Amino acid sequence: MNRRQPGQRNDALNQTIQEIKATAEAMANLGLADSASQVQAKLNEALYGTQTVDDGVQLTASDGQTREETCGKTGDANSKSRTGDSLKIDVMCLCALQSVGQGAQVCTDSTTATMSINPTGDTDLAEDWRKLKTGCRKLAPTAKLSAASLKATVAALTAYIAAGRTADAKTNFVLGKLRNNGNDGCKATADGADGACVYYGRGTGAGLRHQIKWATNLEEAAEEMEKAEKAAAHAYVLYQKLNILNHTLGKAAAAPTQPIAQSAPRQTQKTPAKELREEAEKECNKKETEPECKTPCKWNAEEKDEKKRCTLSEEGEKAEKE
Repeated sequence: MNRRQPGQRNDALNQTIQEIKATAEAMANLGLADSASQVQAKLNEALYGTQTVDDGVQLTASDGQTREETCGKTGDANSKSRTGDSLKIDVMCLCALQSVGQGAQVCTDSTTATMSINPTGDTDLAEDWRKLKTGCRKLAPTAKLSAASLKATVAALTAYIAAGRTADAKTNFVLGKLRNNGNDGCKATADGADGACVYYGRGTGAGLRHQIKWATNLEEAAEEMEKAEKAAAHAYVLYQKLNILNHTLGKAAAAPTQPIAQSAPRQTQKTPAKELREEAEKECNKKETEPECKTPCKWNAEEKDEKKRCTLSEEGEKAEKE
């Protein structure tokens, strides 16, 4: 049997080491941490209006800013409106205590989210906002967040907001309760039965616009998330490739006199796509529950074979071919 000369063996080892380094660098260049930070920043902008967590929220101010000016009034230019700037503002327009006849609950009488702060002057409603955040988490199921699910949610929300909301269905871009046909603003007053609502219109006539920044931020978060999901799928494939290369290197070191397959000079060895795909598929198949079945895998609850409910996704397949 022909044996490798020391120089040939070293060339093969060096070639494998170089491919390991190149693969590791490719993983680092995917920027997964940066992608995650960008997604979180956009989600925070949608929720809080800032890139970091900020629970502070006011509907009124001592300089004369009223709840109606903050939350909107149909037919007005709403130059001081803050609706759509963040979900935090919109939720408090809907759920903060009534501005006149104070003390009445607007959204809920639940003891876990009972509002307690009167929205007057420069009062910060952060405590009540935190109650609502906690209460919403208890009411809504914990769904797996993905680019697709986020896009679908934003589309459904914006379609609902755009629909007619008054008795004659002629006033749209409103959330909550408007009095009559929307002639009164979103004051949330008990004595006049004015609405606890959010009106997204700004400007009048030909200049009327419906600005919802949090929807735009959520859409941008979904786009960043989509990029991150593709990068994660690619990273998983590269991870599998590293495992195979490390295994090859280990075998070469343990049995240095055994022949080692060597590619043509100056060419980098490539792990066959089929082998990478099979390894990735096996890793996916090991996941037994939907929460464990994460990108680049996908979950199929209807699959009869319990060991194949978690399989390699189409994105994962594509990433391996790149």
